[in-house]
Amino acid sequence: MYMKIGVIKDIIEVLTRVDELQSFEESCFGLLLGIDLSGGPFSAVLLNSLLAREIMVKNAESLEMWFGIGGKRARFSKYEFFLITGLKFGDISHPSSDKSLADLETTIHMRYFNGTQIKNEELFSCFVSYKDKEFQQEGDGLKLALVMFASLVLLGNDYRLSVPSFLWEMVEDIPRFNAFGWGKYAYHMTYHNLHARDIAWKDRTKQLRYHVYGFPYSLLVSSFNLTMSMDSRMSYW
Repeated sequence: MYMKIGVIKDIIEVLTRVDELQSFEESCFGLLLGIDLSGGPFSAVLLNSLLAREIMVKNAESLEMWFGIGGKRARFSKYEFFLITGLKFGDISHPSSDKSLADLETTIHMRYFNGTQIKNEELFSCFVSYKDKEFQQEGDGLKLALVMFASLVLLGNDYRLSVPSFLWEMVEDIPRFNAFGWGKYAYHMTYHNLHARDIAWKDRTKQLRYHVYGFPYSLLVSSFNLTMSMDSRMSYW
């Protein structure tokens, strides 16, 4: 799992200093700043334990998963994803442009990275370097934070991979960025990665290793809500 929930702390720290945190809170990702980080880092062990309990349910809808937990069935679908994230399930068409990002001299991508393709780790390093210095223009902190949150938290991209180019184009139009169907886009990515995993449970002598992109944190929250409603004797996996 590559999702980096911990970057939320850095976003809050940097944007608070440059007085742009409220703008992020009012964005499409604002509600997700409230993710409880007190419980420690995201647990791949718990996710793996939950995925091992996936069950088949008759007449289940497409793009949903079911799990057997403590004698009860738990569903994970776009409905649970929406309730947890509050993200829209709307249009997910990417913006198009006749010009390359490198030609758009006024873009944030051009100002900070010369319009070149960069990796997520480079974006992160750039952003946190502004904990003690000023951004080039007002609003730059917000734009960099939105791109970083989308790539590293919501889409769970690997630090070593490049930042998706469509994010740079979208963030230049904040209203359009906020109107994008992030819920639909992220849920589809999360579902397909969880569903397509290859876990060799038949041979428990081998180390289990697989990658999950997207926002699997939502699945853990969904299952946790179910276990909290159970008798304490049933609230463990």
